[in-house]
Amino acid sequence: MESKSFYGANTPRMHYRFLRDAAEVVTQSNSEDIDIVILPPSTGDQPANSDEENEDDALDRECMPDEISGELEVHENEDEEVENFREKGRWRKRENLSFDLHSVPAGDCEAHLGKRMFEIYKLFLPDEIISHLTAQTDLYARDKNDKNFSIDEEDMTNFLGLVLLSGYHSVPSENNYWSTSDDLAIPIFPNTVSREKFKSIKKYCHVADDNNLAK
Repeated sequence: MESKSFYGANTPRMHYRFLRDAAEVVTQSNSEDIDIVILPPSTGDQPANSDEENEDDALDRECMPDEISGELEVHENEDEEVENFREKGRWRKRENLSFDLHSVPAGDCEAHLGKRMFEIYKLFLPDEIISHLTAQTDLYARDKNDKNFSIDEEDMTNFLGLVLLSGYHSVPSENNYWSTSDDLAIPIFPNTVSREKFKSIKKYCHVADDNNLAK
């Protein structure tokens, strides 16, 4: 998107959500005076806290994030008025600007290209980790003398999957995940585990034996 900027009436402004897109514009531009500016995230009707800091160190790092909080603007400066903003911690075009954000790192990555999402997920939470979490959770429940609690690897796998899902599908309260209301119902939750079972696993979920911790 292009529009006039507050930096000057003749300064084109382009908005981008991702750093890689803004970086591509910078590298392909013929302009010798082009900047990337990070816009603060929107605060809606709430006042923004503006503790001014120098961002030079963060902006000049070689490893820059793929996503940032807020939006990016790319400014092709054509007005002398922008000279007042030179030392505000913005990127400036350089001769050897390089963004290797999407290069495949050396190692085992090529062996996993083409795998399904669940197969990649299992690289981080393999069966032995699920078994360990299940055993430690069951042990902690027994330490708390809850004789009615039981859990197996399938229960733990389902629990972790629903926790991940709740991270991007938000509802007003945890109980709403099992709601039967048309505007709140999420069938995958009640179809996977009961609310009481989910809450009991959440209550006892453990990764280590409290009675045998390393000093």
